[in-house]
Amino acid sequence: MTMRWRWAILGGGFGLYLIGLGFLGGIVAERVRFDHQRLAVLNRYDEALKKWQVHLMSLEKAASGAQGATWQVNEALARKDIPAAQRAWREAYVAALKNQRWEGLVEAGDLYLRIGDAAGDRKAALPQARQAYLRAMVRARADGAVDGVLRVAEAFDKLGDREVAERSLRIAERMAAQTHDAESSGRVSAFRERLAGPRVDVRPVSLRSSEALSAP
Repeated sequence: MTMRWRWAILGGGFGLYLIGLGFLGGIVAERVRFDHQRLAVLNRYDEALKKWQVHLMSLEKAASGAQGATWQVNEALARKDIPAAQRAWREAYVAALKNQRWEGLVEAGDLYLRIGDAAGDRKAALPQARQAYLRAMVRARADGAVDGVLRVAEAFDKLGDREVAERSLRIAERMAAQTHDAESSGRVSAFRERLAGPRVDVRPVSLRSSEALSAP
């Protein structure tokens, strides 16, 4: 009887030992799976971080390129070298497109008007300037930048294009209303008060302009 109990106890102990091994093995396997999953998450995070850093570097490079090209335009205009100013402007415009900021696109429009004035042919500069302003409008709307839309409205108002200026202003009003930003609404109201009286349009609004300025 004693031997049977001994064997039973030994058998039970061995069974518990096997169960313990299985339990520990499950814990180890689960830990390994957890470590693999964590490593995969960290790898994905590192990859996303590297891509974001590359993107930021490209934006910084584009911004630096735009500033350099703008300086070259100013230098060329100071020398009254119109062809050199136009070449530098194209570089500035491409850099502004890559940078994807409305400020650079508005500046590109302003710069080309200055080139047209320096060449004594502002009218010839209007198409390029308008294109830059319209691209700035699209960018500003995408960014939710009320100030950007107002800046474009001001640019078209100065061109004498009251219709596009008014459309831009209405877009800015809707954007400010959607965000419930009292400060932005105040700037929009102040701009409307400053908006000049009726003027003769420099150029009719094209279909492309209307599409860019259509209500969201």
